[in-house]
Amino acid sequence: MNTVTSRNNQVRELVDRHLAWLLDEQVERLGFLDDPDVELVRAFLVEFVLNGGKRLRPTFVSWGFRAAGGERPAEVLPAACTVELVHAAAPLETGPRLGAALDVYTVERPLHLGHAVAGGCPRTRRLLSAYAPALGEALQLRDDVNGVFGDPARTGKPAGADLLQGKATFLLAEARRRTGSPLLDDIAGLDRPPGSPPEVRQALAELATLCAEGGPR
Repeated sequence: MNTVTSRNNQVRELVDRHLAWLLDEQVERLGFLDDPDVELVRAFLVEFVLNGGKRLRPTFVSWGFRAAGGERPAEVLPAACTVELVHAAAPLETGPRLGAALDVYTVERPLHLGHAVAGGCPRTRRLLSAYAPALGEALQLRDDVNGVFGDPARTGKPAGADLLQGKATFLLAEARRRTGSPLLDDIAGLDRPPGSPPEVRQALAELATLCAEGGPR
């Protein structure tokens, strides 16, 4: 295991532990709710936050912190966990303003946040800004490919998740442009078709084939 991977794994473990402690502390403050309601919060909200996500944003907060000279991980943990909680709340807010903000949070703003916690210099911040867009684009393209071709056991997404959602990704747009297939123009709502599950799987297989033939993979 290389140093970067080892460091990233350490960050994820620290963030997971801090999130568990923070959420447990907040649940304890729900004394105004009946016990069944408290357990409902614990079962759904807490479990959702702790068991989902790759912790990419907290990891970038940590790297921004280190790039700016930060040395003690405990100093940046609250900021890293805050970013993860904002990301976890995104499904609860469908407004375009939050969505656009989170797209920028993904790499550049977490790096900036870690840099600020460490009290980094302006030059380092400019270097982080220059580095972030290409990395963010690479991560998004990888996510697009995984959303169609990825192994659910590794990605945590259902097979063909982006196809089922009709998600407007670069992969689908490029496949549509190259193949001209009308099937790629009518994928929204595929998760609620009149057909049976086997028919849905067949449609997903055909769409994945079109994406592969389109060449952007």
